[in-house]
Amino acid sequence: MTFLELDGNSIVGDLSNVLLNSTYIDMSSNHLKGGLPRLSSNVAFLDISNNSLSGSISPLLCDRKMLLNGKSNLVYLDLSHNRLSGELTNCWQNSESLLHINLGNNNLTGKIPPSMGLLSNLTTLHLHHNNLYGEIPLSLQNCRSLLIFNVRQNNFSGNISNWIPESAVALQLRSNQFSGNIPPHICQMSSLIILDFADNRISGHIPNCLDNITALIYSNASDSKLTFYSRYGGAYFYVGDSLELVTKGLLSQYGANLHFMTLIDLSNNDLSGTIPPQMFSLIGLHSLNLSHNKLMGGIPNEIGNMYNLGVP
Repeated sequence: MTFLELDGNSIVGDLSNVLLNSTYIDMSSNHLKGGLPRLSSNVAFLDISNNSLSGSISPLLCDRKMLLNGKSNLVYLDLSHNRLSGELTNCWQNSESLLHINLGNNNLTGKIPPSMGLLSNLTTLHLHHNNLYGEIPLSLQNCRSLLIFNVRQNNFSGNISNWIPESAVALQLRSNQFSGNIPPHICQMSSLIILDFADNRISGHIPNCLDNITALIYSNASDSKLTFYSRYGGAYFYVGDSLELVTKGLLSQYGANLHFMTLIDLSNNDLSGTIPPQMFSLIGLHSLNLSHNKLMGGIPNEIGNMYNLGVP
């Protein structure tokens, strides 16, 4: 059976002793419990999010006995919104084909393991709402295809890394313990539409080169949808990505409309100095939040040029 779609039901059961063998498996939004299943090398797409699965993620990724040549062919993995615990496994070298990972909204702890840097084709990484800590490892600089990096609501610390690829589209680092300055490298990310560093300990001045982010100037973000597309054998996968964003003080889920949203949120930090005038060239911005910092000076009339602010 190549395709197995059972999502959005009330199916119960324990998957811990189950071997999954289909190429495409979507069992999300059910009442599954117990530990994670085992996967054969045939599985390319696995979505078992929004269940009550518990325990470690190691059995799913570290069992090489069922894998062809010890490697998996997994390209899409969504284990979000479960009750998984323990550390992130250091077996990611078995799954170098992965393009999309979502482990958000679990009880995972520990640091990001070095082997995750071996995922050179990775385009989206969601680790939000866990108990992860430590600095973002330098090994992730090998993930040169990364478009979405979402680690909000953890306990990460240290400086914001300079390795983040210039092709990045969304960076969500809010609600951690990051410190230091905003690196000027951010200004080289011309396709960036989501820059969310709120609720950290970031200090220094706002870079005066943000007008180099052309996606925020010409309001052309909608030209490139944030979707996941892949082909494995005779199977095609087409899935849209999503993020939770705080706009107008409200937390909202952006899915199919995510690529229309442009946001800079640097609120609740220790930023100082004046607002650089280059920021008022970002007329494509829909949401700008600089509140609860130590900024000073006046707000120039050029803010009136940002006519998209507040547009839903």
